[in-house]
Amino acid sequence: MITALCPDDWERVGNVCYWYPPELKNWTDGEDLCRQRGGHLLSINSAAELNTVMNRFFDDSWIGLNSLASGGSTFEWSDGSPVDFTNWNEGEPNSPEEMCTEMMHWTDNPSSHGKWLDNFCDLQRQVVCKLDLERECNSMTVCEWNGAACDLKPPSDYGYVFDSGRTDTENGFQYRLTRANDFTAYGSDIQNLIFQVTYYDDRHLRFTLRDADRDRYEVPVPLNHDIQTGFDPTYAVDMGDDSIGSPFHFSIRRQDTGTVVFDTSPGGLIYEDQFLQIITELPSENLYGFGENVHTAFRHDFSSRRTFPLFTRDEFPNDAKPSGDKNVYGVHPFYEVMEDNSSNTHGVFFLNSNAMEYETQRLNGDPILTLRSIGGILDFHLFLGPSPADVSRQYTQLIGRPFLPPYWSLGFQLSRWGFETLDDLKAAVERTQNANIPLDIVYADIDYMIERMIFTWDPVKWAGFPEYVRELKSQGIRFVIILDPAIVFDFTNNYPPALRGQQADAFIKWYNESYIPSDQESHAGEYMVGYVWPPAKTVFPDFFKSSTKEWWKDEIRRFHEEIEFAALWIDMNEPSNFGTNEEKPHNWPEGVPPWSLKCRDRRWDEPPYKTKTIYAGENKSGTFADKTICMTGKQIDDTNPSDVKEYLTYDTHSLYGWSQGLPTLLAVREVTGTRSMVFSRSTYATAGQWIGHWFGDNISRWVDLHRSIIAMFEFNMFGIPYGGSDICGFFDNATEALCIRWMQLGAFYPFARNHNAFGNADQDPGMWPTVAEASRIALGARYRVLPYLYTLFYHANTVGDTVVRPLLMEFPTDVTARGIDTQFLWGSHLLLSPILTLESFNSRSAYFPQGLWYKYWSREVEFTGPLTTNLNVPDMEIPIHVRGGAILPTQVSGINTDESRQNPFGLIVALDESSQASGNLFWDDGESIDTVGTGDYFYATFTFDTNVLDITVEKSLDGLMDGTPLEGIEIWGYPSSPSSVESSNGVSCTFEYDSSASVLDLSCPQPITESFTITIN
Repeated sequence: MITALCPDDWERVGNVCYWYPPELKNWTDGEDLCRQRGGHLLSINSAAELNTVMNRFFDDSWIGLNSLASGGSTFEWSDGSPVDFTNWNEGEPNSPEEMCTEMMHWTDNPSSHGKWLDNFCDLQRQVVCKLDLERECNSMTVCEWNGAACDLKPPSDYGYVFDSGRTDTENGFQYRLTRANDFTAYGSDIQNLIFQVTYYDDRHLRFTLRDADRDRYEVPVPLNHDIQTGFDPTYAVDMGDDSIGSPFHFSIRRQDTGTVVFDTSPGGLIYEDQFLQIITELPSENLYGFGENVHTAFRHDFSSRRTFPLFTRDEFPNDAKPSGDKNVYGVHPFYEVMEDNSSNTHGVFFLNSNAMEYETQRLNGDPILTLRSIGGILDFHLFLGPSPADVSRQYTQLIGRPFLPPYWSLGFQLSRWGFETLDDLKAAVERTQNANIPLDIVYADIDYMIERMIFTWDPVKWAGFPEYVRELKSQGIRFVIILDPAIVFDFTNNYPPALRGQQADAFIKWYNESYIPSDQESHAGEYMVGYVWPPAKTVFPDFFKSSTKEWWKDEIRRFHEEIEFAALWIDMNEPSNFGTNEEKPHNWPEGVPPWSLKCRDRRWDEPPYKTKTIYAGENKSGTFADKTICMTGKQIDDTNPSDVKEYLTYDTHSLYGWSQGLPTLLAVREVTGTRSMVFSRSTYATAGQWIGHWFGDNISRWVDLHRSIIAMFEFNMFGIPYGGSDICGFFDNATEALCIRWMQLGAFYPFARNHNAFGNADQDPGMWPTVAEASRIALGARYRVLPYLYTLFYHANTVGDTVVRPLLMEFPTDVTARGIDTQFLWGSHLLLSPILTLESFNSRSAYFPQGLWYKYWSREVEFTGPLTTNLNVPDMEIPIHVRGGAILPTQVSGINTDESRQNPFGLIVALDESSQASGNLFWDDGESIDTVGTGDYFYATFTFDTNVLDITVEKSLDGLMDGTPLEGIEIWGYPSSPSSVESSNGVSCTFEYDSSASVLDLSCPQPITESFTITIN
């Protein structure tokens, strides 16, 4: 099924869709608007259709009848249909100059209601757009109309057939394919294909479909293509009847269970120049992943057909109307499926960076996944797990392990857009400090700049800025500034950063001169010109170019000499551009003649197939360039000087933020001399090696708390565990109650930052005494277990484990856990069950899987799972439970991480049903670059069994652990008071036993510089 639904906001009447946009347009612009949305100006083919429209629309409007094409000699419908129904007033048409036709609303003359008048085409009128689904379907010969919907023909009637026998390759095999017939969807079909399968290891394979006769664009993102030898695949690729001339399809199955994990037998393979589609039947409806989208649940819903777009956009993560199926800042075409009631799970990575979409539905009761793109090739990596955790490790082995963040970046962070002066920022910091709320990072948004121009700071409103940054640093608080990519193209000494950028030829150009708009200033040359935050036109760095990377690094170095920031925040890098294809941007200066970036190339900016990105969200222009730059830009990849490549932004648009990430990280590491960090709004697969991500411009509303948990799950799947939402919400004013619960939830985001937007009330936690108290308590718990969180990031960095996990990750055979997305785990052992609604402010239902679950606040066993129960939750508490079997390393909380890192270590030992537990600790200096690679770190494992606690130092570093001894050890679930406690190295131990909670508190103060045991007698 390709199309059987009206686009969002369109009304369906029978088999026809109508849209009534509110804008006034001249005839040509009206036709463009309708075409961009997938239809055309209204053509009326019957009196009944006229009545349908007239009953729903009450303004004089253009219809798709004109004499433009014939030069005024005759009138015709712009969609090409015959004028078989007319409704002219007497004497019409009456002038050769009046070449366009409008539909009049004679409200005072019902008998003439809906008459048509020919008129001047440049008049401003309302617009009615039309899309005839049956006619659209019949124009695609690969489809057939079934009376109500558009279906693909049977698989044997189209697609590709085998054109050669199997050819074995060193690590797999391939076939040559050719088109079965001339059936097409949008034209320009690729005649011959090569289907190639490559075996990487026993649980990872790749399959591609490429043009056999010419090269096509392929994603230039480096991957770890390590091919092993001497392995036995756990999968089999079945080709069916592969005799020459037979229809091509294939399936991939898991050998031990026989489960088919990728199955193209439903058909649907289409390979055209600008429309690629492949369909697979899934083994179950337990589908997770794909992003970055607004998902209302972690597990996808197959109860109705849903289509989600993948294309980086400056789009808020709020509700798209009416369907809600919108894409936002990043692109991650990766999904996982839990196949059965055991733990078997597979993952699939669709390596493509053109505009894509994915569609879920049931076909004859079976779950079907459709994947589409408007460019590139079909390139897939499949991972066989078999567990969800195994899939994560396999995927990040391919795309790169997540970076290890500096320790201080795990502390609480304070920001807002709207600190109009330095004094405003200081006031928020003082409120936070006066409330004794831990604080590690303070931010400056675009407010600090001169007229929002990057690499500048306002010496009037932000007088004393450099000194204040150094003052905070002396207190153990780091400072982070924002950088947008767009830069004003003032190529004079008035703005040296832009001038140096021009000298480096650092900016994106039009692909050729024919695309340059006639109104572009001559001194802009071939650069594509847009408009973002500054009150002047801008250009956009091309981060594929070596000279751009060097220029960017140099500007960061120069600016760091003025403002000693510790890390960088990169924003607006989808890339965002305001007002594209509109009359003018929303923030265009008053009194200046209107202007905007115009993209008028139909092949690239208005391709024949329009993915869901055109219809979902706030796409005002109805084009792929909406809120971004044109698809006809040129980017130059000269990474390999002997093989310089030129890319069209049609292909690389969604890689812009990805391309900015690594150059920014390398620059900030060089200027700070530390590990530092960069977090970005736009991301693509592999970006987690270098950057973190915040989940964008959310809203101060309760539903966004839940959605932030879903986003954490998904970005951990995508290999970007360092992430979180704007705590208390970005847009609108946060309420006290909302901020209490959001600060408690946000205290357990890996990236924990309170941030909001210009024009809204302050919401830093010191604004309300109750929020301040809730924040102190929740952040106190966070800071206490930061050694555990840091260790989780070490495991993510070295083996690809996730940090924040859904319950299904730890309990893959628990069918109930597969639908839980309102609770989350830190690693294997710390379960968070936050309050997510105002209506249930003091209670919630929670699920506890198999095992013992200790209440963190009381240290007692509260539940034995599996169990669903109701929790009573005080205002100042977030439900935290520790899983039996855990040993968590801790430190006493400090006012920031510099302070807490000086405090002694402790251990929480939460015994399971067998009175056993285990854990580990990674430690380094917290901010040096690549301590794992250089070996400059400490690592220890902890086990408790049969009354013996073993501390095994597996990796030590001289001097690192001096001054921070292991002191307090809490053993939860211990059955009775011992007679004595002994340490193997002779250190004296004391203890206390709480019989009411069954907790044994030990104190055996000693440095963790070598292995030792503690024995309980």
